[in-house]
Amino acid sequence: MSEQAFPVPLSQQREELSAALAHIRQSTQRDYPFALIGGSGLDLASLIEEEDARLPLVGIPHLAPATVAGHRGELILGTCQGKPLALQLGRLHYYEGHSLYRVTFPVRLLSALGARVLVVTTASGGIHRDMAPGDVMLHSDFINLLGDDPLRGVEVEPGRPRFLDLSAPYDLELTDLLEEALLGAGLVVHRGTFAARPGPCYETRAEIEMLRSLGVGAVSMSTVPEVVVGNHLGMRVVGLSIITNRAGVGKLSHEEVLRVSQQASERLCQALQSFLARAEAGGEGG
Repeated sequence: MSEQAFPVPLSQQREELSAALAHIRQSTQRDYPFALIGGSGLDLASLIEEEDARLPLVGIPHLAPATVAGHRGELILGTCQGKPLALQLGRLHYYEGHSLYRVTFPVRLLSALGARVLVVTTASGGIHRDMAPGDVMLHSDFINLLGDDPLRGVEVEPGRPRFLDLSAPYDLELTDLLEEALLGAGLVVHRGTFAARPGPCYETRAEIEMLRSLGVGAVSMSTVPEVVVGNHLGMRVVGLSIITNRAGVGKLSHEEVLRVSQQASERLCQALQSFLARAEAGGEGG
C-alpha cells in the first residue's frame, strides 16, 4: 500500500529530518537563510559564486531521487552576492508516485538548514493569451488542483497551525523586488494566478479553457505543495514561472519545455543575483 495511505507522525518526521540534516552537516556547518528550488530545465548552478558543498539528492537520507529529465538532482550550498544560498536543482513530483509529504520533505530540510526565504521556480504553460514562451509570470496566488494537500495526514509540530491561512501565500515585498530584478534583466514579466495539476499528462483543450475561465495565468505540475509547506514553516515565499509554451497551441513535448527553460536561464540567473543582492531574509524561519 502507498505511504500516502498512512499519517506521518511527528516522531518519524523528526527522525528523518535529523538524519538528512546530519548528512549535510558533515559537509558544511553554515546556515542558509535563502533557498531556491529550480524548475525543469533551468540551469541555475552559476548562482553559487563560492561553493561550500555539492550533494546529490539521492545520497541524502529520506530524499527520493529526482527521476525527470531536466532535474539535476543536486543540492548546492554556498554564497550568492555574499549571502548564503541553498540551491536545490531538481524537485520531486506528485506524478512520480510520491506522497506530498515526500515531495515536500526537501522544503522541511531547507528550513532546518536555516532558510527563511524560499524562491520556487517552475516551467509552465501560459494560459493567459498575452503570455509568450520566454516570458516570466510572478505568482500572485494559486489554485491547487492536485486533489491532495501536503499537510493532509501529517502530524503538525506544536506551535504550527493545523488549519493554515493561505489568503496571502506569496510575500508581496519580495515579489515586488524580484519583479524589478527581472525587468532589469530584460525579461517580459507578468503577474497572475498559478494552477497546479497532478500530471503527467498535459492539459486537454477543454481543461485549458476551464483554467482560463478560472482566471489562471499559468499552469504546471508542481510548486504549490512546496509553497504550502514553506508557508506552514514560516518562510517568506516567492514563486515564478518561466512560460515555455502557449497552452493549447501546437504539439507540446517535454523536450520543448526544457529547451525554452534553458534559453531563459542566463537572464533569470542575472535577475536572481540582483534580487539576492537586495533581499533581506527577515521573517520567522524554520
